[in-house]
Amino acid sequence: MKISKKIDWKHYCLVIIITAVVFLVFFNREEDVVEEFDIQYPFPEATDGAEKGLSAVYAGVIDEYMLFMGGCNFPDVPAADGGKKRFYKAIYAARIPATTDTILQWKKLGDIEEASAYGVSVSMLGGVVCVGGVNGEGSLSTANIIMLDKDSMEVLINPLPDLPVTLDNMGGAVMDTMLYVAGGNANGVPSNRVFLLDFTNLQAEWIELPSFPGEPRVQPVCAVMTNEQGEKSLYIWGGFAPSVNGSEPSVSPTGYRYSFRQGEWIELSSPKIANEEIFLGGAAVTAINDTIALFTGGVNKDIFLKALQREADLKRAISQNDITAENRLRTEAREYMLQSPEWYKFNNRVLLYNSLRNNWEEIFVTQSMARAGAALLYKEGCLYSIGGELKPGVRVPEVAAVSLNR
Repeated sequence: MKISKKIDWKHYCLVIIITAVVFLVFFNREEDVVEEFDIQYPFPEATDGAEKGLSAVYAGVIDEYMLFMGGCNFPDVPAADGGKKRFYKAIYAARIPATTDTILQWKKLGDIEEASAYGVSVSMLGGVVCVGGVNGEGSLSTANIIMLDKDSMEVLINPLPDLPVTLDNMGGAVMDTMLYVAGGNANGVPSNRVFLLDFTNLQAEWIELPSFPGEPRVQPVCAVMTNEQGEKSLYIWGGFAPSVNGSEPSVSPTGYRYSFRQGEWIELSSPKIANEEIFLGGAAVTAINDTIALFTGGVNKDIFLKALQREADLKRAISQNDITAENRLRTEAREYMLQSPEWYKFNNRVLLYNSLRNNWEEIFVTQSMARAGAALLYKEGCLYSIGGELKPGVRVPEVAAVSLNR
């Protein structure tokens, strides 16, 4: 299977090297500098409901352009009142602003094949790769790479090999020409499975790697990084598993890394800042180079686990025809949906993980990135958080941008 756009590998490698050098210098300055800006750009104008904000979009960077597509929301009846989730398929692009007073000029470029959300999207090989997800009927196994003709501003959607299972709400990461996806719901069931697609051999199928240990992880975050021994590994943190067939729900703050050299999973401690554990379920990640990754957002572990347990208790009450317990739990579930955004305690820290030092650092605090289900992009010293949930069921119609000057 051929990608319809030829990749300039010399230019591609040069860009990667320059970005790595600049970022390492940038994050190893001894003095701290106040951030230049922390602003919110409005979403594209639309009339189909997308203007009310989207979560779980596919997104990526192609040269100087930011793209996002798909996503979902509750545009009519709120989720707290039993509203139906709507999925979208429009592709939007905007030139990344050079200055803080420049507004994102969004342009709709077309549509993806399925109105969908909750898949994996990564910027690689001069395009945006979109894998899996959910539409209004179920989970998907499809994969595509989206390219952009900057002269005509037209998109080219090129199919990639299908996943061997339907997959949604998984994590994803890139190493050179290798794309990894891990966790999520495989064929509708919370999963520990991990798959690899090698872009140097697109005639081949996805390869399944050894599953990670422990509980399944829905909505984890992943990155491919190199440790101080020079080992490249696939890292995974966060994620949760709802109750399935009577099992207890779980949340997983700790992590694992899969050592490509050793061919095994190695357990990692959970992210901590000043001895406070940070849960990265529902968070977003962008790897700057092979030793530094940035993380934003995510739900609060304790509050979210109580919600999962309530959902399991409600299923049990219904199966046992316990009307009293069912009514009580439904009331509690509705009250849970009606709290103020601050009550949910979504993570408002921008975190940096350095795999050489195995070290976490808080580099920024901003409520504008305290989101779940946002997409995170990085370009020239700036982070861009696209959409996401302000609280359960309520989307954000903004792209939050922060400058990382340190």
